[in-house]
Amino acid sequence: MAEATLQGKLSVAISANDVQRSLDFYVKGLGFTEADRMEKNGSLEGAMITAGDVHLGVARRGHLTPMMKSARESERSTMATSSNTRSNRKLKALATLIGVWNTEGDIAATATSPSTKLLATDTYEWLPGGHFLMHRVDARIGDAASRSMEIYCYDDKRNSYVSRSYDDQGKIEEFTADLKGRKWSIKGEALRFAGQFSVDGTMLSGRWEQRSGTGEWATLMDIRLARAA
Repeated sequence: MAEATLQGKLSVAISANDVQRSLDFYVKGLGFTEADRMEKNGSLEGAMITAGDVHLGVARRGHLTPMMKSARESERSTMATSSNTRSNRKLKALATLIGVWNTEGDIAATATSPSTKLLATDTYEWLPGGHFLMHRVDARIGDAASRSMEIYCYDDKRNSYVSRSYDDQGKIEEFTADLKGRKWSIKGEALRFAGQFSVDGTMLSGRWEQRSGTGEWATLMDIRLARAA
């Protein structure tokens, strides 16, 4: 593996016996985006994939040197634009979330289950470099423990915050989010949240809704977060 850094950006090139299989792992499994593909005589020699400020080159064995050159060129091209600056500035608006929150929720009853209490600790912190926001949840739903981790960034193309959540049951969910003044909203394929921060920023209250198989939205949980630290 070869590695280079440029003003906080990271470029890495790795060799692989099966390039396509490696790409599937990083793109489908970890959420990287394919930026460029290199083929010769119809054979896949390598590809450039990205995730935020990380540029990863995957090359067939023996092709690492040109792959690192491509990674550095991609990195410099990214730095030459203003989009990263704008994305970082937008993401910094989420600083209001940074810290530890004590969370209480009232999960609505359904046709098959009674209403339930949720108690949780939500922790938000910057990842190194400040380009991503990490959200960790340690919760109890009734008597059952539930843990998850979520990563936020800002997507200029969608003009929105985006996140990907991973829980202890192996479930992965993707969301878009928006912060307008004190109003904080999150929307996924089957879940959405609308809430509001208190004037002093020490409380966040709102409602999670879930979409049914028929496309209708119904209350899932009313939730309250109080800043602990």
